[in-house]
Formats: sequence, C-alpha cells, structure tokens
Amino acid sequence: MIVAGRSFAANCKTVFGLFFGSTGLAITEDRRAKSASRIRLAGTLDGQMLILSASLWLTHFVFMVSKDYPAGLYHDAGTTTARLITAVAGAIISWCLYLLLKRKTPRAGLDRFLSAVIYSLPACALLTLINEFAFSRLSGNYLAHPELFMNRGEYIFTFSFFLWIFVAWAALYTTLSSGEQLREQERRLAAADAAASTAQLKALQLQIHPHFLFNTLNTLSGLVGADRKVEAERMILNLSEFLRRTLATPPNQFVLLQEEFDVQRQYLDIESMRFADRLCVEFNIEPGCDQALTPALILQPLVENAIKHALSRSEGAVIIRLSARREGQTLRLSVRDIRVGDAERVSAGFGIGLVNVRDRLAVLFGDRARFSAAATSDGWLSEIVMPWMVA
Repeated sequence: MIVAGRSFAANCKTVFGLFFGSTGLAITEDRRAKSASRIRLAGTLDGQMLILSASLWLTHFVFMVSKDYPAGLYHDAGTTTARLITAVAGAIISWCLYLLLKRKTPRAGLDRFLSAVIYSLPACALLTLINEFAFSRLSGNYLAHPELFMNRGEYIFTFSFFLWIFVAWAALYTTLSSGEQLREQERRLAAADAAASTAQLKALQLQIHPHFLFNTLNTLSGLVGADRKVEAERMILNLSEFLRRTLATPPNQFVLLQEEFDVQRQYLDIESMRFADRLCVEFNIEPGCDQALTPALILQPLVENAIKHALSRSEGAVIIRLSARREGQTLRLSVRDIRVGDAERVSAGFGIGLVNVRDRLAVLFGDRARFSAAATSDGWLSEIVMPWMVA
C-alpha cells in the first residue's frame, strides 16, 4: 500500500508538473506575443498618438493637482476626482479626434494642422461641458457656488484653456503624421526599387539558358542518333538537375562560393560530353574563399562565354580555369580559357553574357564592384571584383 501510494503521488506530481509546466510555458509565450504586439503598436502612428494623447492629459492632470491654489480652494477629493474625469475624457476625445482626422485630413502638413485645429473646436467644447458637469457634481467650490455651473465667463475661460492644449496636440499630431508619411513614402520607394531590381535581375537570369539549351539539345540529338543511350541518359539527368538548381534560384539571392562552383562543375560536366577530351577544367579556390557570398549564377555567363569563344571556334584543346581569392575586403573571381596547340585566336568582344554580368553587378553593388574581360596572349580572361561578404 505504501509503495502504491508513493507511486500514485509520484505520478500525480509528474502530471501536475507537466500540466503547470506546459501552462506556464504557454503563459510565457502568450506574454511574449503580447509584448511584441505592444512594441509593434508603439512603433506605429496609432501607437504614438495613443501614447501622446494619454501623456498630454496625464501631464495636465498632474499640473492641475499640484498647482498652488488659495487655502481650501480646489484641493478637496471631489475636485481631484473631477480633474481625473476631465483628463480621462480629454484623452478619449483626443484619440477619437485622431481617428477622425486619420480619415478626413489632407496630406499636406499645414493643411493637416489647420484641419486638426478646426476639428478641435467642437472637441474642446465637448470636453469643457464634461468638465463643468463633473465639477458641478463633485467639486466643493462648485457645490458651494452653484451659480458657477455653465457660467458664461467660467465656460469661456475653461474652453480657451483647453483649446491651447488641443492646439498643442494638433501640432504634435501634424509632426508625427508628417514623419510617418515620409517613412511610408520611403518604404514604398524602397519596395518599388526592390521590385524593379528583382525584375531586372530575373530578366538577366533568363538570358543564361537559351544558347546552352540549344547546344545541349543538339548534343542529345546526336547521342540518340548514334545510339549512345548511356551518355544521353547521363546528360539528361545532369541537365535536369542543373535546370532545377538554376531556375529555382531567386535572381537576387546570394549563395556560398562553394555552391556557385558546384553549379559550374555540373554545367562543365554537361559540356565535357560535347567536347570529349578537348575540354580540361581546373578549379583554384584560395582557402577560406569557399564560404564567401556571391550572387547566384554570376559565373555562369563567363563560363559559357569561355566555351563559346575558346572551344566552339577551334579544334584544339582548351583549359578553362576558375579561380577565387581574397584581396583585403574584396573578392576576386576569374574565369580564364587557355588555348592549347593551334587553337584559333578570337577577337575581343563584349556579348550578351558579359553585359549580363556587368549589369547584375551594377544593380547589386553599384560602383563597389568591377568587371573586366579581355583577350590574352593564349585565350580570354574575365574577372569580377566585388565586396567581401560572408554568411
């Protein structure tokens, strides 16, 4: 019985621990979510105006309560309560006024301020009426002098006093809303620039594939016609994987240089089936550079350009060398083709593929990146210099 009792107690302890532990975790997560929501609200114009309205009328309440009056005048509990009611009503009316102005006021700063002042007049009159009513029911001085309630002079004085507070509120509202309008314009411009850059990069990315696909399909046709099914199947699989990786990659995405080189290895493996033993590939990556970030497929047009100029226009063997090294706070990438034997010398050119690289670098880095391409004594050299970035 004792053992069973202890076992039951242990089980209960475990169950309650799990229950209250999970409940506590849920409460903690809920508090975090609410805290994050409050932070987001405080960062918006709605949150700022809510805080402004409450703070302004709280300051008014504290000032009026702490004000030095003649002995026995406006220092009783009823008067303090009436002032508190007025302050709360003022905060609520100010917030409702903001919600109205949010829909009705023009966008220009001065017109917005004048509209806020005009809308403040009936709001001020309403708050003055609430103040007079609260004082007539709670303040000792008003109870002792009933004639003060809705007295014209007293009403006008209170109205003018509250009006200055609403004018100050309108000025702060205009400042905050104008700032929010500027930030919204900046966000829209940034979003438009990002969309334009993405569209431009996508268009540039789509330039990569046409020549490559045309040549690969021609090679596949030749392999099938020669009944070389094994090589054809291998090329189809490589082509499928290559297209999957390249087409699924967002044009403005940055990838590790090692991943970029892996894609080029796959591309050159496909091309090696076209040119057999005429193509020799070398990769030269300086230690540490493999973890650098680079625009996805930035080397593809350069490698394709080397294939086009070095191999397609000659019958000799060609070495294609891809290199990467760090130079201070920059990364230098190069693609070089070296003619072996009697390969035909080609004239310098700056075709679509190289323009593609230049334009992408300009979109992504501006003048912080450089690109050069020129013929050498034994082939062609293309180089990219971009800012050094790591994940």
